[in-house]
Amino acid sequence: MSEDPQRTVSVRSLARNFHSNHNTINRLFKQEFGLPPLAWQRKLRLEGAAYRLMRSMDSINEIAAEFGYPSPNNFATAFKRRFGKSPLQYRRDEARKRQDD
Repeated sequence: MSEDPQRTVSVRSLARNFHSNHNTINRLFKQEFGLPPLAWQRKLRLEGAAYRLMRSMDSINEIAAEFGYPSPNNFATAFKRRFGKSPLQYRRDEARKRQDD
């Protein structure tokens, strides 16, 4: 899941790969990572995207697509829910922080 952030992995496919069921996969994943699999994958994607926003000048749309969000609007909504600001504002704020250091 972390190696290919564009690819959405279903809980059913995880259960099939591990010869288990989706309830067990959800429970074990939550015990290990604190979140169910899809929430954990979303967290990884958004954190990866945030890092790229800070470290590159790639367009927000390119970064969104790279991290599994073909719709820039869906990416912006998810990003704002996670970080409390739009991707553009996040990029600007982080750039200001680096200048102040």
